[in-house]
Amino acid sequence: MHSLHSAASYLYTNYENVMSQPGKGFLVWLAGLSVLGFLATDMYLPAFAAMQQDLNTSAASISASLSLFLAGFALGQLFWGPLSDRYGRKPVLLSGLAIFAAGCLGMLWVHNATLMLALRFLQAIGVCAAAVTWQAMVADYYPAQRTNRIFATIMPLVGLSPALAPLLGSWLLVHFEWQAIFATLFAITLLLMLPALRLKAAAKSVVVTQQKITFLALLRSREYSGNVLIYAALFPPASSPGLPVHLLSCMKWAMAQPLSA
Repeated sequence: MHSLHSAASYLYTNYENVMSQPGKGFLVWLAGLSVLGFLATDMYLPAFAAMQQDLNTSAASISASLSLFLAGFALGQLFWGPLSDRYGRKPVLLSGLAIFAAGCLGMLWVHNATLMLALRFLQAIGVCAAAVTWQAMVADYYPAQRTNRIFATIMPLVGLSPALAPLLGSWLLVHFEWQAIFATLFAITLLLMLPALRLKAAAKSVVVTQQKITFLALLRSREYSGNVLIYAALFPPASSPGLPVHLLSCMKWAMAQPLSA
């Protein structure tokens, strides 16, 4: 009798877990949020020459837009994460996507390099919210035993997006002006905002510990600092246009982007 009751409780618990889990549409939406930052970073790279000519500016100014974008993306992570833990994923995600959409819309009427640089920085601050919250939502909306599988499903798409984004940008550049790239990003952002408007709170909430973790405490952590240093050390050699890269012409364009900081 006791074993029968235990089996019934186990089946009921599993049934509740399955019924409370999001559907495939939610997973597709998370995948869209995960690649948005890479689309914003790489999709406009083929338009550098066209933007330089249209804005009547130097190549250095156009290249600086990528550096500013990466700086804004790094900066945004410092406050979007804590804000999403405090106020919830939905308001933070909608705010970030709205900022990014405004930056994309402004690029349609940009007329000088200074405004272009400011808008690219604004875009980075906004789109960073999507990059931060989608990973947190995997932990919020899926049981612990499924999170690794969800990440394993989405991450290959994340890895492919930096390679596919310039191809999409090149196709748009062939058929339209360079502003069409940012118009496309604006449209994609609006589509991603629609499910966010209907997002319900997760069944499980973030457990806030009594001990406050500061950035200084993280830097003092050997585990955290060690992982960060290893990851950071891999970027300069991976993105450096050294002699072997120059000898392989196809790899030169794939690896010589100024992405190391």
